[in-house]
Amino acid sequence: MENVFKEGDRVYLYTLGWGTIKELGVFFIVIKFDIFDDDRHIGGGLTELISFTEYTLEGFSQERPEELPKPGDIVWVRDHEWDNWMITYFRRYGNGIFKYGTNSKNSGSCPSVDYYKYLTTKNPYANE
Repeated sequence: MENVFKEGDRVYLYTLGWGTIKELGVFFIVIKFDIFDDDRHIGGGLTELISFTEYTLEGFSQERPEELPKPGDIVWVRDHEWDNWMITYFRRYGNGIFKYGTNSKNSGSCPSVDYYKYLTTKNPYANE
């Protein structure tokens, strides 16, 4: 990735806040952050988090995700948070979406495959 920063740029790093770039090294960037009296060397993957604008980590979670079901297991799926859940069976997961089979569009002996973003193995309506 090409370095877009220059010495003197005002930048933001989520964990440390706002600062000013003092030096651009080969493996690190030296930044004087507003919250510290001295400069900090930022290197490795952290350099990819330096931004010209303030940002949040919306959606960040350390909650363990639900384990994927086995092919053929009954699941509930939907495409948007506001959609109703539909019951079907799990087929496979790929490219960030869940693939499931349904016989509703079946024109022969092979079930069609639809793709949905949200999936759960627990009945979402159980507590209603």
